[in-house]
Amino acid sequence: AKTHLNIYSDTSQDSYILQLVKASLSLTEKYLGEHLFDTTVEFYIPELKSTVLPHKGAKSITSVKYIDSSDIEQTWDSSNYYLEDRTEHKSLKVTDGATLPTDISTTRDNPIMVTYQTNYWDYLVGDSSTEAEDLRIAVLMYVGEIFSGRDNTSSKGISRLPLCSERLLTPYKRIVL
Repeated sequence: AKTHLNIYSDTSQDSYILQLVKASLSLTEKYLGEHLFDTTVEFYIPELKSTVLPHKGAKSITSVKYIDSSDIEQTWDSSNYYLEDRTEHKSLKVTDGATLPTDISTTRDNPIMVTYQTNYWDYLVGDSSTEAEDLRIAVLMYVGEIFSGRDNTSSKGISRLPLCSERLLTPYKRIVL
């Protein structure tokens, strides 16, 4: 970030620049709808069947739990499912011959909770260096935008990515239907 800002030897603003990087990463995560670093996600579904997970960076399923007909949380045995990660859209897959619970609550809309780990940055680095480089440059551009506009007197402040950052990130943005 300091190189991008043309600050080479001055260390007096290091903690401020680190705050800008964190803010830029946070805004990028919100824009993309993805978690850039290791994050635990709880995803609720209506029934136990193979299901696409909403994050491309999904890397492991921690647990699958459900509310039974007595309103008690149960953990489904991990031998009954796995993470299908060979495609762009990561999925919870039910193992062939899996034992499906027969006592899942019918009074709740989404009685099943899939807990999984996601990390979009690892996904990008492992999959396509072009995407990772676009993301890195977009974050740096946002750092530059905040840094150069830090004395902005507007009460609204900066609430959008710089246009060029947006153009770099848009192809990777998660679309929620």
